Amino acid sequence: MKVLVLVVVLILALAVPAGAQSGCEIAHECGDTRYLPAGSPNIPAIIAWDYLTGQYRPIGQYGLAAFCQNYGGYYYETADGGYSWNAC
Repeated sequence: MKVLVLVVVLILALAVPAGAQSGCEIAHECGDTRYLPAGSPNIPAIIAWDYLTGQYRPIGQYGLAAFCQNYGGYYYETADGGYSWNAC
């Protein structure tokens, strides 16, 4: 019986830390703005050129991360209605 209790306690002790969140698991959780243009607030999406559809549309931070990794950057709509390149 004591062995069974010890095994259960060890299993629970090892399982609890594995279920705990460590660091940022979602890009926007910890204010990760590295894929947004310099000076941008931490917003969920910006209007950027979508390489797949061939048009400007709202792109989230995961999409921007993919554009940075696959294409080295992306074009986005600026506050004055123009367009600019963000080299990540």
